[in-house]
Amino acid sequence: MSWFTDRRASLVINRLGSMVMIPFAILLLHSLHSVIPGGEVLADDDPNAQHLAILQGELDGGHRDVEVMVESGALRLEVILEAASGIRVTLFNPADRPQPLDEPNIAVTESEQRRSIHIWDPRPGTWRLRIEGKGGYRLRAITQGELFVCCGQILTLNQIFALERSRFVAGTSHQVQIFASGYSIDSIDIKLIDEDGRVIAPVRFRQNDPSNLSSYVLLLEVPEQPFRIIVEGRDLSDRPYRRIIPPLITPLKGHGPGMTDVPEPNLRAIEELRQTTTSGPRQITRTRIIRWSDEPYLSPRGTPIGIRLHFLATFPSDANYTPFPSLYPDRIGQGYTGALNLQIHQASVSPQPVEMSQPNWTHSTRARFRAGIEYQFVIDLVPAYAFVLNDGKGFCLNYRPYNQPNQPGLMERFEREISGRQRTRFRFNVSGSNFEGRTIALTEKSYVPVDWLNGLKRDGAPLCSF
Repeated sequence: MSWFTDRRASLVINRLGSMVMIPFAILLLHSLHSVIPGGEVLADDDPNAQHLAILQGELDGGHRDVEVMVESGALRLEVILEAASGIRVTLFNPADRPQPLDEPNIAVTESEQRRSIHIWDPRPGTWRLRIEGKGGYRLRAITQGELFVCCGQILTLNQIFALERSRFVAGTSHQVQIFASGYSIDSIDIKLIDEDGRVIAPVRFRQNDPSNLSSYVLLLEVPEQPFRIIVEGRDLSDRPYRRIIPPLITPLKGHGPGMTDVPEPNLRAIEELRQTTTSGPRQITRTRIIRWSDEPYLSPRGTPIGIRLHFLATFPSDANYTPFPSLYPDRIGQGYTGALNLQIHQASVSPQPVEMSQPNWTHSTRARFRAGIEYQFVIDLVPAYAFVLNDGKGFCLNYRPYNQPNQPGLMERFEREISGRQRTRFRFNVSGSNFEGRTIALTEKSYVPVDWLNGLKRDGAPLCSF
């Protein structure tokens, strides 16, 4: 068996990895902060706005219907029409009936050439937007929820460019990275569309890392006409979703001198992407956790100081993975300090992978796992305030992060958490697996936090001196 004790780095990663709901909370806060007096939500000012449709054109007295897909769990739907007075928009809900705009969860704001319709907690399904009249218009449909696609980046040999701040030359190829909430989607497809929403071409792409459900690498082959990137597929509720990355990119005809915002392609990476990417829809690659169990983790002296987690996993293909578990209390109250998030102390896997990035199995080890083999993991975890001593023969109690003069009450909350006497079950997820995001497992047993504190003290754990 292989063991590890590199705890300080593990603490940082565990705190980031275990708080699965943080991205959702950030999205919600941005949504709430974007509401101004009078009820209008300024989508243009909301960096987390997720676009379902972006259209611009002219009508000569007829009408045009646009379908937008709203997935389960969407916080809001916003439809913005910018047009002359002769253009109007009607919303048809998923029952294909005109949506009344006087319901309590709906707000409408209007100005001379702009109409915004905001629907909080919209019905999931396909909505139809009908634009009719005569004149020019710009229509956008925006949603907010746990499903997101964002943050397009151009990767060059030694620089990263933001997609919306870059210019491209027609006919060139680029390595692009985007992020999506892989823990809430089941399948994904990526295409280029024109400014009117018509498909120009499919995009070749792949999941960046089998252990990362949220990062995707694209081979962007720049067309002649203006384009946007569209991402679509099905979510974990088997409903279709669609997201449009908003910048409309107008390709240049050539690369002139002094154009510092035109990314220089990384030719070596481009060639590698031609070999490793394909176009078309595909299912998200996930490690499968077959079964799991847990028990108290005992110190060499037999005192309880944490949780020992067992799980059996299989991998979808022969590849490098980092299956990293995160545990935190099932019920987290307001002002939770994170002290009871559990961090890895030592771990083993059997059979041990042949190819490993380092001799001992640690939180950052990348190993090549084989498809069709069942791997048994045994993970020993201790609370976040327990640090391994330099000699590796015990722990110290690290209270320092919770003793902050500029955060009154933090130490009191920390002490209440670690001395709690209520039995608590713990949620856990494993990075890149079917137990990440919406599907999170619970420990079979419940644990009393003060038992861990008392166990560490009985083993002689002092306060940390660093």
